[in-house]
Amino acid sequence: MKAEGKSNAQIARILHISESTASRYTKLLEDKISQYKAEQLQELYQAYHMTREARIRNLGKTLERIDAALEENDLKPVPVEKLLDMKLKYTTALKREFIPLGDEAQPANEAAELTVTDLLGRMNCLLSALKTGDIAPDQAGMEIKILESILKGYETVVLEERMTKLEEAMMNRRNTE
Repeated sequence: MKAEGKSNAQIARILHISESTASRYTKLLEDKISQYKAEQLQELYQAYHMTREARIRNLGKTLERIDAALEENDLKPVPVEKLLDMKLKYTTALKREFIPLGDEAQPANEAAELTVTDLLGRMNCLLSALKTGDIAPDQAGMEIKILESILKGYETVVLEERMTKLEEAMMNRRNTE
């Protein structure tokens, strides 16, 4: 009942228990309530086509219908310009949903060229994907850990470079004195 949005007072009335007992059980079952809420949210995402997979399927189906209409002999109900414009918009929307997988994701030689801004941008994208249900929490957590490791390595390299420059500056100063 708590996961469905009922207050402790409402739960207490329905179950004929005290409000403090309802509150204790709410705290005791907090993890299960959160899990149930997440499951309900995922069901809503799927029901209303809010997951990336559902959006891709819907965009693809619509694009197929537009292509079929373009191939028909009788295009009088919809002007050709309008159909072409719709095709362009749906193709663009479908491309925005693209997530590179496996070897397509990033060639090994490009990994060294990542900047802190790139890493933070990817972390932000993961957060957005997690909020919209496009990525599972465990997958997002794993990807964040990888990005954090890369960021930490980058920070270490930058720090080492600064230390080397500082040591060189100190050596040059000693040599000139």
